[in-house]
Amino acid sequence: MDAFALPGYRRRLGRVVITSGMVRALKPGEYEVLLAHERAHLSGRHHLLAAVVDLAAMVHPAAGRLRKLLEFHLERWADEAAALAVGNRKVVAGAIARAALAGAAHRRLTGGGSPVLSVRGGPVPQRVGALLLPRPTAPRGRARRAQVLGLALTVALSTLTAVASAYGLHEYVEYAARALL
Repeated sequence: MDAFALPGYRRRLGRVVITSGMVRALKPGEYEVLLAHERAHLSGRHHLLAAVVDLAAMVHPAAGRLRKLLEFHLERWADEAAALAVGNRKVVAGAIARAALAGAAHRRLTGGGSPVLSVRGGPVPQRVGALLLPRPTAPRGRARRAQVLGLALTVALSTLTAVASAYGLHEYVEYAARALL
């Protein structure tokens, strides 16, 4: 039982893949939630953001810690988009919980080794809990400017560090090449 977004490739449109078992596990109305959630992944091009973090983790291992955090926030992003599309945050919360429980039960039965869903922690209960709260609002004014400035400084510092590391690596390669001659 699974559902996922398959990004487009070479002028082919992206697709949403939902197994028949997942469709059977959902209540009426929850199928639309699942479609809206997966379509949000496609329209938000979340696969590209995930690929950037994967590449950054290859360059610097500390960036690997960002992967789980990014996964959570991309899921929350898609959850909020589904809530807007469906118009009912509680229905979205129920659909997410039901899909996660159905998928976990199926993996347990088939020996897929799924992690146990916790009532208190973990990404699914956090996502469901967030959907049961009022819709979050975007920061405005000074808070928004501070976030944009912080992001811009982080990107600039990361770029500078990457360029300096590449230059240093180039120098070491040149030194090694001269030493071999």
